Amino acid sequence: MALFRKSATSGRGGSGISPFWAAIIAIVVIAIACGWAFTRYNPFKSEFTLHAAFRTANNLQPDSPVRIAGVNVGKVKEVKGIGHGGQGVDVTMEIDKKGLPIFQDAEAKIRPRIFLEGNFFVDIQPGSPGAPKIKNGGTIPINQTATPVQFGQVLTALQSDTRADLQVLLYEYAHNGLGNGGAQAYNRSLEFSPGAFKNSSIANQATLGRQPGDLHNLERGQQRLFSELDSNPEALKDLIVQFNTFAAALAREEAPLQAAIPALRDTLRIGTPALVALN
Repeated sequence: MALFRKSATSGRGGSGISPFWAAIIAIVVIAIACGWAFTRYNPFKSEFTLHAAFRTANNLQPDSPVRIAGVNVGKVKEVKGIGHGGQGVDVTMEIDKKGLPIFQDAEAKIRPRIFLEGNFFVDIQPGSPGAPKIKNGGTIPINQTATPVQFGQVLTALQSDTRADLQVLLYEYAHNGLGNGGAQAYNRSLEFSPGAFKNSSIANQATLGRQPGDLHNLERGQQRLFSELDSNPEALKDLIVQFNTFAAALAREEAPLQAAIPALRDTLRIGTPALVALN
């Protein structure tokens, strides 16, 4: 009898694990499998969190998809207001590994999903590879985000004054424009379109300048000029008054000015080769 008990004990020890612990391990494995099946939670997954600041959430909800080039790369985790008085929203997103890397010049837009999907999603343009990468927990600033215009905003823009002005515009265009010979005049003007477009193209090409950076230097000079005028309102008022005086003087001398323009054209035609030779 004692020998039988010893053999049974040695048999249990040879198996390496008791039935009790085998049952515990089986319960834990089943619990993990069920939890993953219903929640898709992976404790070994390394989450990449990305924030984006928007002016408005546009009814964006948690669990809304995050897409890059139409491919789901994550989901929205949280949407909360930021600033005083709700001047914007912070959208927290969880990005999968396949959506990385995302660079600091990335752009994010809230877009409507198709009719059958409903709601909205976040569309991310990951940026240029030459820019630094956004680190985990980084934020896309509000100047690199955009939201779609809602239909209610369009209706709000069409207030009573705007609707009345639109009615007047359409009436004048239909009756006094197209209905008063405007259509025929427009058709006749098309005969001169090729020459006009050619001259416009030459003028646009000339605005680029003769050397690289000419247009940039011009815009930078205009920026400095407008900045100085904005900082000195009195100088701006004086400029407007003087320009008004100058325009009135030109209006009084309309006939001599018309006669001088052809002469100026001839002068330029003769003087330009002479200036080139002098140079």
